[in-house]
Amino acid sequence: MTDKLTIRSEYADQFEDISHIQAMSYAYPSGAQIPIPAPVGLLVLKDGSHIVVAQDQNVHHLKPGWDIRSWKPKLGEPHVITSDVEPN
Repeated sequence: MTDKLTIRSEYADQFEDISHIQAMSYAYPSGAQIPIPAPVGLLVLKDGSHIVVAQDQNVHHLKPGWDIRSWKPKLGEPHVITSDVEPN
């Protein structure tokens, strides 16, 4: 079993632990689906969007409607920084 990823962010303590979920996906009205394997953390922002960090270190910023940004930080760099979010 792989050790659970530690989220690196000044907002790390605000992420909900969702490491019990094997995989998740977001479905949009257009029919598009965004699969996220092995999610470990969820942060809900003031605008209703979600930031999900996955075990593979990919980060997904999913906004209501149809706007998504995904990234993978460089080794040792934060997963989420101030310019990415405005948490609740």
